[in-house]
Amino acid sequence: MTDFSGPQFQPVRVPVRGPAGYPAAPFGPGSAITFPLDGSDRPLVAPGSRFSALLLDLALAVVTLGAGWLLWSLLTWRHGQTPGKQLLGHVVADVTTGVPLSWGRMALRELIARALLGTVLGLATASVYLLADAAMAYSAGHRTLHDRLAGSVVRYR
Repeated sequence: MTDFSGPQFQPVRVPVRGPAGYPAAPFGPGSAITFPLDGSDRPLVAPGSRFSALLLDLALAVVTLGAGWLLWSLLTWRHGQTPGKQLLGHVVADVTTGVPLSWGRMALRELIARALLGTVLGLATASVYLLADAAMAYSAGHRTLHDRLAGSVVRYR
């Protein structure tokens, strides 16, 4: 039998009304989704900014032939960041507590949930998995599939 007595999931806050009573646009001014679970009101990172961090990570990996990016990653994972996320002021946090992920959880998120699983499922599904993973950034909470697997959310520092 499953025990449901643990901490309850608290969803992110999303405004329900926009101008003149219309539903709020998910990414327009004044409609930022926030992550208040850690006692602050830090906004979650929008999909476009997440994509910018990914492009920065890829560019850094290409320019440094992978070695510089890997060494930088090993240092930034302890703060819940990748090099691209660090440059843009993003942090990967636990979805229930808001605390940045530890080095070990970041390593699992990046190496297992993102790289290994993404590569295997991406090849097996002719990249459909990678497209679905990226599209999930437009869902409530801006959580991709690898965020959901790791129990994480990307927010600003």
